[in-house]
Amino acid sequence: MRTTKRFSRDVSEIPRTRRFVAETLERAGVPASDAVLLVASELITNAVRHGEGTVELRILLEPECVRLEVLDEGRVVVRAPSESPSPSALGGRGLLLVEGVSDRWGSRVDESGRTLVWAELSLDGV
Repeated sequence: MRTTKRFSRDVSEIPRTRRFVAETLERAGVPASDAVLLVASELITNAVRHGEGTVELRILLEPECVRLEVLDEGRVVVRAPSESPSPSALGGRGLLLVEGVSDRWGSRVDESGRTLVWAELSLDGV
């Protein structure tokens, strides 16, 4: 199963994206775990805060895993910070959380020149 939806780059869209992920997975008979919702929220938040243009969210339900892909017009490869932010930092932990709860994650510029950040979570852990 593959589902795609576009959202505007606005912080008010972040809860809507979580609901979209939860409803999509539940319709497919897969519970929407806190880990999946955390990953969706962090990837969308980064696209809203740091990306450009419209944000696209793809949910790919495969036999072994859930893959979330977030695209925007930013045209950059995203990397997790090389070290943890200071305790007083307001941000900088999102991709470290994604890395911690996902089985795999990564980023690339797609064939259209858009930033694509993805994460996979095993259905065993979902």
